[in-house]
Amino acid sequence: MTPDHFARRMDRLSAEAGVASGPVAIGLSGGGDSLALLLHMSQWAKTRDRALHAIIVDHALRDESALEALDAAQHAARMGASAHILRWGHARPGQKLAREARHDLFAKACTRLGIKLLCLGHTLDDQAETLWMRIIRGVEGKGLTGMTALSPSPSWPLGRDLWIARPLLDQAREDLRDVLRQNKLKWVDDPSNDNAFYERVRARRSLKGFQDQGLELTPLGEFADQNREPDNAARLEAINFTHRSVTLYRWGGFSVDREAFARLSENAQTLLLEGVLLGISGQRGPVPAPTIRAFRNWILQGEAGTGFGVHITEKGVMGRDPGAVSGRRDGMAGLIPFALSEGACGIWDGRFFIRAKTTLLVRPCKRQDDRDPDNPLWGAEAKIPPALRQSLGVCVAEGENLQGVMGAEGPVADIEWLGWERLQRSLLCVHPLAWFDVV
Repeated sequence: MTPDHFARRMDRLSAEAGVASGPVAIGLSGGGDSLALLLHMSQWAKTRDRALHAIIVDHALRDESALEALDAAQHAARMGASAHILRWGHARPGQKLAREARHDLFAKACTRLGIKLLCLGHTLDDQAETLWMRIIRGVEGKGLTGMTALSPSPSWPLGRDLWIARPLLDQAREDLRDVLRQNKLKWVDDPSNDNAFYERVRARRSLKGFQDQGLELTPLGEFADQNREPDNAARLEAINFTHRSVTLYRWGGFSVDREAFARLSENAQTLLLEGVLLGISGQRGPVPAPTIRAFRNWILQGEAGTGFGVHITEKGVMGRDPGAVSGRRDGMAGLIPFALSEGACGIWDGRFFIRAKTTLLVRPCKRQDDRDPDNPLWGAEAKIPPALRQSLGVCVAEGENLQGVMGAEGPVADIEWLGWERLQRSLLCVHPLAWFDVV
């Protein structure tokens, strides 16, 4: 990849993410892929007069990791990037946990630095390995679209305003290492990349065997692109449906027109429900496929059910699972109240952005809060189904001055429901929540 080629690609990705100016960051591990990305990014950032930050996560899973992080920081400094070493203070084994922690740390750092675009060094080899694993598992449909060059951060709500770019997704790993050798740059190889305990390593070795017999990785990348075309069509179908046949409730719920929903293609139904469930639950994804199938059936059959922190009534109104908010008799803990000082902001339950106008406490709704169905706490227009009222929240100021947690301006706080934003963010992305090897 020439500098001009990379520059055009980064300009396009920046524009698509709505971040055509301002600082950008890369996730730097010191490995060959991320070091090659640093080399390209440093050249691009200089020509575009954009501040470049290198975010280095030390997972502390190996004794050598601290020194490797320092070495990566020195590479960044030599190339004109500001280095930030972050340490995971709760190190536990497992690549999935490490990835989740890494994305959370990325999101926190980017928020602090005012960064809305983070670039990662995923390559054509990573894409091929992801597809190969999914093919072996028998995955169909959108799972075979693989990773995309641009997607929302999988960290929620920490990464609410952060986009992930993968500008090297069509570049072969060995070609990038040739570039590093030409520039006399040394990289670090993580021993876990050779540990056959991990599925990705086994897939990598399997692919290597086929490559030794003449298999090219490029067709696998092209296969992912081809599979993305019907996925994009289903996404457009779902987006159009949201504007015609989805009802939003300010208290944090959705409902859909059952007959219109039945006419959607199965892929569009899946994409729509994934975004709806993420928006209502406030949880990080992805949503398990069996849960999406269950909600599809409950909508079509007019049945009540609960899954992924979401409850659907027989009438098809979907809201937050009350048990997840207020707790259950079976021992499931509810949400812990949290305080906000005057002027402070916070996100409650991953669903509501709250800007406090006075010192207040945000807590789950209690039964005495809604004894009167016309209680002005909620507003007569809310029409909240009784089965979902215990999933709501209350802002409590001094003197027990109550304000319901729903999307509105009020005397205690200004509150914004994030459900619609998250649904649209999910659908507008080519393939949201494209974690490294999660189906």
